[in-house]
Amino acid sequence: MIPPAAVATTQSYAVDAASVDLIADSIEHPLAVAFSKTSSPNYRVAVDTARRAFKYSEIQHGNTIQHAAVFAAERVQLSRALHLLWYIRGFKSTRVFAGGKLQTGTARIEEVINCYLTAMACDDWRAHCHRVVSDDPFGWDDMLDEFQRTFKPGTSSKRAVKKPPQVTRYQIPCALVALYGGRQAVTEAVFGVSVRDKLQAIGVKRGCAWCPNFKPDDFKTL
Repeated sequence: MIPPAAVATTQSYAVDAASVDLIADSIEHPLAVAFSKTSSPNYRVAVDTARRAFKYSEIQHGNTIQHAAVFAAERVQLSRALHLLWYIRGFKSTRVFAGGKLQTGTARIEEVINCYLTAMACDDWRAHCHRVVSDDPFGWDDMLDEFQRTFKPGTSSKRAVKKPPQVTRYQIPCALVALYGGRQAVTEAVFGVSVRDKLQAIGVKRGCAWCPNFKPDDFKTL
């Protein structure tokens, strides 16, 4: 059975007339985005996309209108967020918040959303998100694969082949954390801090902990 997080919805959200709190809302929800009126040809379609967010508000600042949008933790919403980021990429007024933090750029945000949308296109999102790493720093796993291909059962060799030692494998519940240093988290967890908490800290540091599929509690030893 596919976990609830893998189920994307197509629910429509009403525009929230109240002002969006970019910082607070980006803690409760994955992403909050703000931009102001501009002469860019992308402005109109950006506004239309922002109005389809989970929460949306407009704030008048003199002759300038600030558009603020908060996107919910589901497939359609974050797909819209990705489109909005593309439309407003060149706007000088663009501000993006994730996890309560003002992001210095949108490249990592877009990377995380793309990763999430790829996972949600799978029948089971875990097939994309979960990665298995080992604590072996010397490539024994690759040697074992070569050993199994070269020396099949029942064959002999003139030279003795030492079978690689058994290594411990770990399930890292995030493809990006595994890419950015999941093995390091396992092998270098500081005293008094669990591997689960170290993984969560790496997710925060690498800017992907706000992903709806990021679940450090899914870490386990295999």
